Amino acid sequence: LFRCNKICAVVSAQLTNALTAPFIFLGTYYLGAVILNSPVDRSKLDQILAGFDWGRVWEAGPSVFITLWDAVWDLGPSVFAALWVGGTILGLILAAVGYFVVLGIDTKAHLQIVRAKQQAKRQIERLKRKNEETEAGKWTGM
Repeated sequence: LFRCNKICAVVSAQLTNALTAPFIFLGTYYLGAVILNSPVDRSKLDQILAGFDWGRVWEAGPSVFITLWDAVWDLGPSVFAALWVGGTILGLILAAVGYFVVLGIDTKAHLQIVRAKQQAKRQIERLKRKNEETEAGKWTGM
């Protein structure tokens, strides 16, 4: 379960769908700023959005995100810290929610498989009994 490259996991978690990235960055910045008790500066939020290259939103390459991270880094360590704290908190919350959703789906699927196996086993037993009764009837002349 945990046999993975943690550095790759962290890096790939930061590369998200280009359409949702600006909203994720804004949400994590706001959450991190509130948690760190630092003032939420609207101009910094606007600068984060300005750093996102909307003209190249459909490109899958990393250049879109490099531009965005450059804009974030230029805003200073307080913005970066707010993004990091907000992203960590939001990630932990969403990971817990996702874990329990997947656990519920997996448990339900497992129960369906177990019930199907039990039903098949009962059906096989019924067929065996019916076959034994038929065979017994042949020998007794019934």
